[in-house]
Amino acid sequence: MNYRVAVGSSDGKALDVHFGKCAKYFVYESDFSEGAFLFKEVREIEPVCKQCGRSEHDFGEVAETLSDCKIILVSRIGYPSRAYMESRGFAVLSDDGLVGDALARLISHLYDFHSERKNGEL
Repeated sequence: MNYRVAVGSSDGKALDVHFGKCAKYFVYESDFSEGAFLFKEVREIEPVCKQCGRSEHDFGEVAETLSDCKIILVSRIGYPSRAYMESRGFAVLSDDGLVGDALARLISHLYDFHSERKNGEL
């Protein structure tokens, strides 16, 4: 099973953007044979948090834009945003540091998870 991950980042290198202020998502797809995520594309979006606040419609636009991604990875995300995106089927993770390091940790966890399921350990 392959996973697409949408990574919120200002430059594609640092995990440095809060979900609500994210204007660009860098999309990666898992490649278990390589043990890595492969970069696919950048998707630009209107940030959810504007000066006037946010609405469920705004979250819906993000969900639609990232609909083929299973995982959203950002530096921070508030509870209402996380709850909404999780209710739409996304796994929402927060981390910091470099995008490459965060993706390496994620692929390791996903690989272990799938290996355990395959071996009947879960």
